[in-house]
Amino acid sequence: MQVSGFNILGICRSVVTVFLLMNSLDFRTVSAQEVEDKKGVFEIDESAQLLFSSIWVERDKIRQARCTVTEYDVLTDGQQQLLQTIELVIDADHGSLKAKANNSTDPTLSNIWIETPDLVVQYVPHHKSMGLRPPTDARENIRPREFIDPRSLGIASRVELTQKTYPELKMGFNKLLDGSFQFKTNTTNKGQEVLRIISEKFHFEREIVLNSAQGYVSEKTLLYYQPEVNPQPAWSMLTDWKNLNEVMVPVRSELIKHKHDDRTIIEVEWHSLNEPISAEEFQWKEIVLPERTRIVDASRGHDKEITVHYSDQQVGVPGWQGQ
Repeated sequence: MQVSGFNILGICRSVVTVFLLMNSLDFRTVSAQEVEDKKGVFEIDESAQLLFSSIWVERDKIRQARCTVTEYDVLTDGQQQLLQTIELVIDADHGSLKAKANNSTDPTLSNIWIETPDLVVQYVPHHKSMGLRPPTDARENIRPREFIDPRSLGIASRVELTQKTYPELKMGFNKLLDGSFQFKTNTTNKGQEVLRIISEKFHFEREIVLNSAQGYVSEKTLLYYQPEVNPQPAWSMLTDWKNLNEVMVPVRSELIKHKHDDRTIIEVEWHSLNEPISAEEFQWKEIVLPERTRIVDASRGHDKEITVHYSDQQVGVPGWQGQ
């Protein structure tokens, strides 16, 4: 089994706390004693390392992209109900992402979310408000539900899609290499490779089924909570992929929350891939705002001075000239 263009020795295996680890997966606080108890208990063998590393190869090839993400709720009769359409612009090389989500028949009411290394912007036209804050703010993980990073499809539950960008999700997975989780591998009857990431102490398991013939893309992921008493998965993610410009990209993912048989379908239409994107695309000042739109500037942090101005004012927010 070989994966081109990848160096396994580059895997980050630094020891981190289980608090950070669980913040990325289980979202609960653990005690200092639990942290100490779990350090360096398990080792990951070469086979598991290879499968773990393979998860990211195709996803990391998505450097610049424009795509439309459409989300549907599957009703009890099998019909699909449109929830929202999201226009996404991704520039992984500069750490920028822009999402324009429309869940209304009026396109002027589309919420806009922009993330750059220096600033996070959220514009909610229904409330006639825009917020600015630094990405390092304590509220950095508060994102609107319509936020979806398509690079995370196939391994993330619907909750994780909202809470984490793809780089954050990948960072959380890398923290699992600190030795506190078990990694096991096996093969399905169809010859698919399976990677199981297990925490017996925290009663959690993620099972990822990979298609090696298509670049080790994840076709199915199962999340188990308390698997020793609940043998059925809490979440299932079934994902279809296609080859676009020599890169495997996700085009459809069905997310199933088994407790209530809640089903969500996410479809991705890729308009461009790895073509240059101007930095102006991620400038919040390019957004045309209606008069009297409130701009809450907390760009220096919520513990610093916060200013409030309006879009038709000529002064206030640095660089703002009004619309």
